[in-house]
Amino acid sequence: MTEENKKVQRWSYSKVGTFKTCPRLYELQYVYKIRGDENAFSQYGQMCHSILERYAMGELKLHQLLDEYNDGFNAKVTEQFPDSFMDLSAKYYKDGYKFFSEFKGFKDKTIAVEERLDFIIKRDAEHDDVEFVGIIDRLSKDGEFYVINDYKSKGKFKSKKEKADYFKQLYMYAIVYQEQMGLSDDRILLKLNLFRLQEEFQEYFDPELADTIKNDFLDMVDLISSTKVFPPKPDSFFCQHLCGVPSMNCEYRDSDTWNK
Repeated sequence: MTEENKKVQRWSYSKVGTFKTCPRLYELQYVYKIRGDENAFSQYGQMCHSILERYAMGELKLHQLLDEYNDGFNAKVTEQFPDSFMDLSAKYYKDGYKFFSEFKGFKDKTIAVEERLDFIIKRDAEHDDVEFVGIIDRLSKDGEFYVINDYKSKGKFKSKKEKADYFKQLYMYAIVYQEQMGLSDDRILLKLNLFRLQEEFQEYFDPELADTIKNDFLDMVDLISSTKVFPPKPDSFFCQHLCGVPSMNCEYRDSDTWNK
């Protein structure tokens, strides 16, 4: 392959993550461009992200956040939470209320909000270059460290592996931001905030781990690019409550399939 005929593929971390979650969902979303429906979880997460974003940008004051949360929960979370052994709507509302009522503001200095990344990852002659795109929730400065902040509305991590998987996205953002800004390895910090639980996890940038995560990401890009058949990867809760593709496109979206 010569430089003249090399292609540049456009990829995000969420795009690769969709394939890992369910190849059929990837095919419907990225090949056939079928737009999915919203669900209560996504609406809730987007609403809370919007409040934090506007606060970081100075559009909201600290004392306004709780009112914005109450109004947003009533007006923007329009889909129903699924039936469970607990009232999920009440649980999510209570967790968010506790967070915004006790939130004291960011302890570090905000540099940018919704920082867009668009960077070409150069590869050898045998592989197409990859244009990596992504959005950092909040980029901040804490002393000498540049901090990649990500906010999640999820519950507790089920395992150390799940926690590590969530940090991989931050690593990819850090790798690209580091390249763009020419930062040294010892000046980057990753923070993952599970705001609904009021828990924050942080990791100092590890260059060896970063190389592994980057190579794994590129390997997944190559695998997906060569995939011809995209089978479903059924999971009862995900298929019925989180996957947004219409039921006409996938039988696993229909509760009758699972009842059978």
